[in-house]
Amino acid sequence: MNLHHLKIFLAVAEHTSFSKASDVLGISQPAVSVQVRKLEEELGIPLVEQLGKNTHLTHAGEFLRDQARLLFRLAEEIEEQLGEFRGLKTGTLKLGASTTPGTYLIPTLLQTFKRLYPQVTVSLQLGNTRFIASQLAENKIDLAILGQDYSPSSEFTVEKWLVDRLLVVCSADHPLAKKNILTWEEARAYPFIFREPGSSTRHVFERWLVQNNLSNPSGTELASTEAIKRAIAGSTNLGVLSSLAVEWEIAANHLVSLPIIGFNLERTFCLAQHKDKRPTPLLQEFKRFLLNNQRT
Repeated sequence: MNLHHLKIFLAVAEHTSFSKASDVLGISQPAVSVQVRKLEEELGIPLVEQLGKNTHLTHAGEFLRDQARLLFRLAEEIEEQLGEFRGLKTGTLKLGASTTPGTYLIPTLLQTFKRLYPQVTVSLQLGNTRFIASQLAENKIDLAILGQDYSPSSEFTVEKWLVDRLLVVCSADHPLAKKNILTWEEARAYPFIFREPGSSTRHVFERWLVQNNLSNPSGTELASTEAIKRAIAGSTNLGVLSSLAVEWEIAANHLVSLPIIGFNLERTFCLAQHKDKRPTPLLQEFKRFLLNNQRT
């Protein structure tokens, strides 16, 4: 079997699109089609079906996609294991992080790690906790940094990393901004801007409401923490956000943390790996690096 043809087929299978595979691989769409057809001819079985504008895999194509994932992942693991003999000078690390740590913590830490290991290749994928957990379950990333409160930990080995506080915040000129103490009923009288379902922030907040038998506030959803901060600024909207995400705005008096009675929410970020995946020396070294650089 021609591994070059197989790699091109896997790109088509992952994206269920010849055009997207073409963009990812950096070759023309006709060239992608030709290579996939050659693989089908070599194997003597159809792998891809084109129904109208939609690309679908045959049953054989689905089987080959899954096996190709394992094959190329094994090749990566072999290369990474050999990195141990080269003193971890090279290797590839695929990370996934939920929005808060991925935006406000990991990028700075990666810069430090890259200075220690300049020839190591690191990729970072961001998304809400549910999405990153799914990427880890599908073996698309090596390590996930996500909220422990939401992760399906039965599939993963999980190690606590750091504790994060959630805050209810408003703009500095909000009618509630000068209050020394607030009840939840006073706060929920104003509209909220929420993170989307699947977010650890949203999950922890809604669990707090249920546990305390409190009414859910009205509001809208935004899938970006930065967008929520912009929606709060200069408006009567309130938001529930990580303290990590609003450090600068609170210090600059652009946003205010509201002192709501009984609102003292914390969630733990953890380092998660798939329980069936053997950690490489590079992954183990990066985990040690993160655990040695916890924020207090």
